[in-house]
Amino acid sequence: MSSVDLLGTGVPGLDCILFGGLPKRGIYLATGEPGTGKTTLGLQFCLRASTQKQTAMFLTISQDARDLERIAASH
Repeated sequence: MSSVDLLGTGVPGLDCILFGGLPKRGIYLATGEPGTGKTTLGLQFCLRASTQKQTAMFLTISQDARDLERIAASH
């Protein structure tokens, strides 16, 4: 079995379910109904990356910068 470098999601419980995180250098899409935590997951992922001196990108088609700042501040 080959070793895969993993990247934590920033959500400890999710990382546990994923056996350590997501494979590095992947592209991941979160989908679901409004209020299911997609934005929170994306923001947690980016926050975790920034604390590890890594790069992450958060793309959204439904929220502007003000909305993201408001959501991030509420967490």
